Amino acid sequence: MLPYNTQPSLVIANTAEAFLPFITTAPSNKEALIAAEHALSDRALLWGGPNKCVVTPFPVPHSPTLARQLGYVQLINLSPPSPSFCLCEDIATHSHLLHAVTTFLSQAPTVSIISYCSSPFLNTLIDVLRRSTTSTLLLPETSDNRGIQAALRFDSKSGFRSLVLQWSAECPFLRPPEAHIAFDTITAARHALSFLEKGTPCIIKPDAGDSGLGQLWLNTTNIQSTDLSAIHKLIASDPHRSTMPLVVEEMITPPPALPRWLCSPSIEAHISPDGTCSITYIALQLFSSRGNFSGIIIPPSESPLPFDAALRAHASYIGSALSREGYVGYFDLDFVIDSSGYPRIIEGNPRRTGGTHVHDLATHLFGPAYRHTHCFQSWDNVSLPRCFPDISDFLRLCSPFLFPIRSTNTGIVPSISSTAANGRIGYVVIARSLNEATALNASFVRHLSTL
Repeated sequence: MLPYNTQPSLVIANTAEAFLPFITTAPSNKEALIAAEHALSDRALLWGGPNKCVVTPFPVPHSPTLARQLGYVQLINLSPPSPSFCLCEDIATHSHLLHAVTTFLSQAPTVSIISYCSSPFLNTLIDVLRRSTTSTLLLPETSDNRGIQAALRFDSKSGFRSLVLQWSAECPFLRPPEAHIAFDTITAARHALSFLEKGTPCIIKPDAGDSGLGQLWLNTTNIQSTDLSAIHKLIASDPHRSTMPLVVEEMITPPPALPRWLCSPSIEAHISPDGTCSITYIALQLFSSRGNFSGIIIPPSESPLPFDAALRAHASYIGSALSREGYVGYFDLDFVIDSSGYPRIIEGNPRRTGGTHVHDLATHLFGPAYRHTHCFQSWDNVSLPRCFPDISDFLRLCSPFLFPIRSTNTGIVPSISSTAANGRIGYVVIARSLNEATALNASFVRHLSTL
């Protein structure tokens, strides 16, 4: 069990830092990319245990009500006066914010540091904090510089592909899709053409990316010509694909009869400083009609997944490999179920992920065996019929649905409220079964449409 379940935690929602290689090379819309990551930082209020100081790029509107709703002992939300893409640097350089953080640290002899990802900026900040407080700072999920380098390789599309090929030579259950690494767009076009000529759809991925930007799906039904020059023109048309290398990968097609929400499972694990790898949760990923990540389902243990054992074997093997490279912290693995029903590994993320807040919330409310009694769904980007500049108005109108509904240990927990002023919201659904969670979410969405 991680130490922050019982001890105070300093939570640093440095989400944009994880995507620094992509943001700094993005051809346009850098501000929009940073703003999107800042909004996702709201979920950090749910990380860790019940006694915490959470530093986010902007104040999270529903922070005071969340503390009461979930029974947190202490929830302090701090933010810099003018956030940049690098929250750790903001904390270290804004004297009032640094003072507030060190004041929190001084309240306890031992405090755990929680962050979205390890980074050189985080390690520099930890050095600053250690010089500013006498409290002992525990680092249960922070890598040193060697571990950060391992994470950077694992996080890139080409690096992940190379690592999985290396590991699969000695571990045959690792079955990545066929893929090729291209260092120019014409080579990428040739690889794509070779897939299409075999009747195999493919996907072109930029080496660094965020939220699927720059990815291109190709099959014989969505392109007008399989001529090499036409494919090359299509690949070169998006400036997000101008930074090399590109990965050209076989697109895995799930069985037609498999429900869509079962097609893309993921597994998250945590590597402790002593090298121990522990599974945190297995989830089913939810996607929008455009293929963007929307949230997850953590099903109850009464609904076992047919590929559960295979996912655990993948995470155990790769966790051991990452540990040998010095990595400490969270990572997840994403899969697509192929036509035979086998999970094919397609991606890895060395950080807290889009479902860690759900797992931490569930553990806080119901303990580590929460899957024995409950099911969880998360939705990160749900449209509202109007904007809510004052989050208290939204919460008041939604109060019949908020956890706990009539003391039933079910209901809705807001997770993202910074976007409510722009007509969008994020939340977690808590129920006692998958059917109940689906029905509760459907009722809540209908209610939202009437606001």
